[in-house]
Amino acid sequence: MQQKPPSPAQDLHPSSTPTTTLLCPGLLADTYETITTYLARTSTAGGGAPLRKIITLSLFPELDNNSFTWASLTLKQQHMVLQREELQY
Repeated sequence: MQQKPPSPAQDLHPSSTPTTTLLCPGLLADTYETITTYLARTSTAGGGAPLRKIITLSLFPELDNNSFTWASLTLKQQHMVLQREELQY
């Protein structure tokens, strides 16, 4: 005979002892010997550049904010935007 699945309101793991929620202690070099290597391999030096649209409008204020597209820029303009993005990263 098959059992009916529990209803969403039903406790699947009833416990007679109270539980305590613990906060994550984070990754500490004292606890994890390899954390320094991990961080060196995964972290990034920059914090992120502004949106390309914002960079483009700052370089070329004559462009219409609502109508220009990346494809409508010349290759030279695109290159200038990418260079500025890299500098601001």
